[in-house]
Amino acid sequence: MRGPDYRGFSPGGAKTLFRLPGQPPVSTVPLRRLVVAEAPIDAMSVAALEHLRADTLYVATAGGMGPHTLVALEGELRALVSAGGALVVATDNDRAGERYHAQLAAMAQVAGVRSERLLPPPDQDWNDVLVDKQGRGA
Repeated sequence: MRGPDYRGFSPGGAKTLFRLPGQPPVSTVPLRRLVVAEAPIDAMSVAALEHLRADTLYVATAGGMGPHTLVALEGELRALVSAGGALVVATDNDRAGERYHAQLAAMAQVAGVRSERLLPPPDQDWNDVLVDKQGRGA
């Protein structure tokens, strides 16, 4: 939950992954990419920039990786192994994003999944990139 005076989470709740599939629930296109962003707005922005690729699941961890989030990510990575898929880490282009990428890349390596990193320009996040692109009419 987020508002002008409150940023928190429901008591007793458990954070996991925000998920935005690039395909409808019933599809013949197998998921071959897992794009992980730090925040849901960035996952949605990358999805928009990529025109919501059908072979991709866009997720976000809301900036933190608690136990339920780690379990969910490990499950998604296991699913990618059988599809020969890849993890795409779409973090901010800063020191925190580098740490985030390192943790996710290590998880992918343990799972046997190749990984890559998508970077926005310095001092921007993926929503900034989308807004700039829309402003230019691209």
